[in-house]
Amino acid sequence: MFSILTNIKGAYFIPDILIFLGFLQIYTFLNILGRANVVIRGFMEKVKVIARNKKIFRTYEIIDKLDAGIALVGTEIKSIRDGKVSFRDSFIDIVKLEAWFIGFHIAPYTAGNRWNHDENRKRKLLLNKREIRKWDSKVKERGLTVVPIEIYLKNGKAKLRIGLARGKTSFDKRHDIKAKDVKRDVARLMKDAGR
Repeated sequence: MFSILTNIKGAYFIPDILIFLGFLQIYTFLNILGRANVVIRGFMEKVKVIARNKKIFRTYEIIDKLDAGIALVGTEIKSIRDGKVSFRDSFIDIVKLEAWFIGFHIAPYTAGNRWNHDENRKRKLLLNKREIRKWDSKVKERGLTVVPIEIYLKNGKAKLRIGLARGKTSFDKRHDIKAKDVKRDVARLMKDAGR
């Protein structure tokens, strides 16, 4: 084992070829299981969060999350990449087994021309019928709602993270505020103790 490690100025390191060989062995093992492409894609995915709906976490308790694609036009994706979006008054509605993202504001693209998009139009969410059916039944039975959490870019494509949520009561909100205050006080005491 130690013969593999190389000593340069007192620091041991594993040569790059051995790291590559280890990765190759893992890749071969995962390929046998049929999971290699999933793992490789996981290493290569780049995710950039564009905007978060912070108000949701104060007013709702998120039970389940799901990522959905959004049907957009060309100037909309360009404005999203510029970060010119707003979640104010946006919500998700399920009608006839189709999920719609309503009230989401995407500012007009500055370099757009007369074919620029409508800012507050309804946008269709790209989900499986099975997922929509499952969430729709939960919304109708239990009194839950579907809320937008954040929008992000994944490999250049806009995705929306949505959540199945239950509204918080005033007691729950007070409890969250109290827990946050206690956490802040403990952090302050730990910082003062370190001085």
